[in-house]
Amino acid sequence: MLIRVFTLAFEPMTRRFNDDPVRDFIADKNIASIRDHFFLKDDPPYLALVLPLGRPGRRAPHRHQYQSMFTPQAAAAGGCRMES
Repeated sequence: MLIRVFTLAFEPMTRRFNDDPVRDFIADKNIASIRDHFFLKDDPPYLALVLPLGRPGRRAPHRHQYQSMFTPQAAAAGGCRMES
């Protein structure tokens, strides 16, 4: 099994984690799950996302519907939000 790991640093200017690279990567892939790990290193918070990938040519049992937790809509609905 292949995995892909994304490490996203918190961006204080936008007050969010930029998940655009994750969205671009999964746009044409079947992702069965996404595991998240939040951690601190020195000062900024980080979010690591681990995506197990199926074998090439094999479909995942279902396509994971990734929804960003870092949009204003998600924050209003109780998603991930960083307050200073």
